Amino acid sequence: TRGWATVVHLNRAEGQYLFKPKGLDEKLQYTVTSDNTGARRAASGKTLMRDGLEIRAKSDQCSELLMFDALKATP
Repeated sequence: TRGWATVVHLNRAEGQYLFKPKGLDEKLQYTVTSDNTGARRAASGKTLMRDGLEIRAKSDQCSELLMFDALKATP
């Protein structure tokens, strides 16, 4: 299972945003990849929907593409 989310900020100032995805399978483990930085993070769907992902916007970037790849069910 794959998915993506695009976060766009129109204000060209640096800042932080907490993105809480919806519709993930709570029992699946996901790898989330940031297209801007290439950083990867693994977490369960339940954790991602509950705690969210902190996105740090830089003044020279107006968007962030997050790619979600489901790995396996968590116990």
